[in-house]
Amino acid sequence: MRNVLILGSGRSGTSMLAGVFAHAGWHVGADPYPARSSNPKGFFESKEINGVNEYLLALGEGDRLAPWQRWLAELPVDWRCPTDARAAERIRRLTQRAPYCFKDPRFSYTLPAWTPFTQDALRVCVFRHPLAVARSIVKECAQESYLAGVDMTIDKALSAWLAAHRRILDVLRADGEWCWVHYDQVLSGEAFPRLEALVGAPLARGFPDADLQRNFADGDLAGELSEIYAELLALSREGARMPPSRAPRVSAQRVERRSNSRAAADYAQELERWLECGIEGTSPTWRALRGTSAAECERRILDLLPRANEWRASTPAAQRALAELEALESLAQAHHSRGTRTWDELEALAPWPISASTSLRVACWPQWTEAALTDLLSLWSSHVPSSIPCALVLRHDAAVDGDLRAALARLQRAYETCFDPKRELEVHVLGAEFDGACARRLARSVFGVLTLDGDARSAQLAHDSGARTLGHPEELGRALEAAASLRGVARHAASARSAII
Repeated sequence: MRNVLILGSGRSGTSMLAGVFAHAGWHVGADPYPARSSNPKGFFESKEINGVNEYLLALGEGDRLAPWQRWLAELPVDWRCPTDARAAERIRRLTQRAPYCFKDPRFSYTLPAWTPFTQDALRVCVFRHPLAVARSIVKECAQESYLAGVDMTIDKALSAWLAAHRRILDVLRADGEWCWVHYDQVLSGEAFPRLEALVGAPLARGFPDADLQRNFADGDLAGELSEIYAELLALSREGARMPPSRAPRVSAQRVERRSNSRAAADYAQELERWLECGIEGTSPTWRALRGTSAAECERRILDLLPRANEWRASTPAAQRALAELEALESLAQAHHSRGTRTWDELEALAPWPISASTSLRVACWPQWTEAALTDLLSLWSSHVPSSIPCALVLRHDAAVDGDLRAALARLQRAYETCFDPKRELEVHVLGAEFDGACARRLARSVFGVLTLDGDARSAQLAHDSGARTLGHPEELGRALEAAASLRGVARHAASARSAII
């Protein structure tokens, strides 16, 4: 029984062909993905194999897809697959268990990294009419939650199909022995004599199920698409009779992908809250992953994947491994979606944490004298209506503003001078933890920075943060009234949607 690598665009019949080998005794990797509506009989594909290829693609920075979406990559024909000692060691271990049949659309780009360890393996390229593949890819992207955010169209899917097969034909074809198989040749059984002769063992001929075919080709191809498809047909023995089209069946109910780990789900919520509000997480997972770069996420995901076969065990170690892996995937997705490489870059995009009771906040950096504070609060009392829930955020730097407790005492006296005792004023102070490097985060937390004539420090705070500048008392009042009105409309609309739902 000979080792096998299956290549070809996703949604081309690679799972069907891998199932033929798996049911005949070939090893397809630890803990294969379970079946779902798009592949009711299973994928015969391992996250551990996918993870190595994801890692290699991420090393090369060759595409802009998120983790686990890279089977849809579209890379130049001359793209060079990088590797390192970590990936090489993982590949060496994976290929020691024989006979194996590893299938992954990513092999179209990463095969060179596997070649030193798989020279004896038969390369099987299974392909299908590009339009049928494109329709299936578009449907998959619309249905599966892990592909959320992929803006897939028929044209983009066709372009990805073309890029993958152009690379197989022009670059990878010289690597090892190949067998070219059309999707319909597997369904009809025509491909089996050739495959069995090449691998030296019988295959599970009864595994393919023609009733599961749902996407069909009913259009002509042009240009390079037509040329590449014609070349693939010729390689698979051009002229072989293709069975007539069958009526598609209604697909089974879609199964949603859900996290298997409560800890991982909690971490994902903490990460989202931090990126939206700047509030730090408190869980052990948050503390463990804080500071992790995009590259380190990819490396640690790769290290954890071999433990995939433990995930279904109800042991604490298995649950911890699962939680860490899924949390790393959430963090890798956050890095990817925001284009960041380091934790510092990601942190710079999070708002500065201000735990105010209102999201409407105005910042300034006053002179912390009693006269200056009295002027500030008098202006606030006169121009900010009490009906508007707005917090005042004040910068205090002990090095230039003196003792904080003394400054707050002066602020209290200014409040008692300027405000009716029944009117509350919510004040937050940016203290020693706030420095110039944090200024940009402040702009994401406040409505604007109040600067008055000659108020150089507030003007500098506005400049450093990039926040909106509110330069006149009248402008402050009008702007806050407009903002409060708009936010009230937004809250009302959200309540109405909730009531309808």
